[in-house]
Amino acid sequence: MQQVPAQLTPSEDRGVIFAFVRGADATSYNRMAANMDIVEDRIMPLLDKGFLKSFSIQSPAFGGQAGDQTGFVIMILEDWNQRDVTAQEALGEVRKALAGIPDVRVFPFMPGFRGGSSEPVQFVLGGSDYPELQQWAEMLKLEAENSPLMEGAEINYSEKTPEMVVTIDRQRAAELGISVADISDTLEVMLGGKTETTFVERGEEYDVYLRGDENSFNNASDLSQIYMRTVSGELVTLDAVTRIDEVASSIRLSHYNKQKAITVTANLSEGATLGAALDFLDQKAIELFPSDISVSYSGESKDYKENQSSILVVFALALLVAYLVLAAQFESFINPLVVMFTVPMGVFGGFLGMVIMEQGLNIYSQIGMIMLIGMVTKNGILIVEFTNQLRDRGIEFEKAVIDASARRLRPILMTAFTTLAGAIPLILSTGAGYESRVAVGTVIFFGMGFATLVTLFVIPAMYRLISASTQSPGHVEAELNKELSHDVKSRASHG
Repeated sequence: MQQVPAQLTPSEDRGVIFAFVRGADATSYNRMAANMDIVEDRIMPLLDKGFLKSFSIQSPAFGGQAGDQTGFVIMILEDWNQRDVTAQEALGEVRKALAGIPDVRVFPFMPGFRGGSSEPVQFVLGGSDYPELQQWAEMLKLEAENSPLMEGAEINYSEKTPEMVVTIDRQRAAELGISVADISDTLEVMLGGKTETTFVERGEEYDVYLRGDENSFNNASDLSQIYMRTVSGELVTLDAVTRIDEVASSIRLSHYNKQKAITVTANLSEGATLGAALDFLDQKAIELFPSDISVSYSGESKDYKENQSSILVVFALALLVAYLVLAAQFESFINPLVVMFTVPMGVFGGFLGMVIMEQGLNIYSQIGMIMLIGMVTKNGILIVEFTNQLRDRGIEFEKAVIDASARRLRPILMTAFTTLAGAIPLILSTGAGYESRVAVGTVIFFGMGFATLVTLFVIPAMYRLISASTQSPGHVEAELNKELSHDVKSRASHG
């Protein structure tokens, strides 16, 4: 089990590849647009290689929520039947094409769980102080970058975004008759733009923005070119009533679970699994972090952790339900134990299949494991049920076990072969979503095959060891009928 890599879902070929482009903090939109043109020039030759159908570029990424210094590329692959390479192989070609672009970092990746476009690794550090959190986050980011499991590690906090803080000399402004609102509106119009009116053309309404010439404002001293009118009608420069300081700040202050938080994000390296990456970060957090720094997860990482904790509960409940149903069927708590010995055999076969097929333990293979509980127990049910019937007929215990095993061999093998035959198309499947079908098929094929071979010997042996002192439900019924008939005869003789 420890040799099988753990993951939330297998890396699925969804016919699309994403690329996140990130520039330095506070990179202007115009500069970022020029960088995205370079990205476009790098991707364009891939359209002739037979696997890339089209692509679209947007900057800033996600409508500006990630900042002006970001960009996002969506690359649509050819249909599965029209290309010879998988999405993983195409991702390798995209990485080569987009490597080495100056001024920006490009992180190509495949869509995650439910087609998400965020990084699969999202490790959240919580605490009471952002500078302290940043110190530990930077340290963990360095560890992630140096590991072979992750690439493109980033943190969502950086005090490198340049910011101009305008401090108003309120007394001086009041003497000149200039209000704070006037100063604010002037800065908004000159630097950002403000909609003042609309106009209609051909049935469409458009906003009209009033904005200063952006080429005239390259540094803080250029703000002295802005003039404002005093209450007496005279013109004064903006710096006559304000002081402008350049500072560095963070673009966002994130919180998680009501705590100040910084998130370390990263993409998985080729061949790495989410479970291995999170285990690596967990271990580093234990080694490096003080006790006042909390650790949690977000996004796909959170889904993975919740899945890992809940699958054990689901598996235990499935075993309990199967045992209780068998206990009701056999009217015994001992005979079902014999049948339940088939489950470890099936689980072992499932893990063995994942190792042979180089599969990981994910939600699909976990579904296959739960299905195995019902599939492999039917072998034991057939043998135990028929052994009880033979014992009811008065056949000696040892002979009943041997006869039941021999006479139930054919139906056991027939049902096993049909199950194995049904799993083969899943293992050999291709096309959209084949990764999930292969995961389920692998567990069922190897788990059922191994359990069938082994339980043919284990079930009779365990029945011989455990159930020798038990009686079948038919025996109880026979004893009751015997007592009833004896009672009837006694009454008849006394009557």
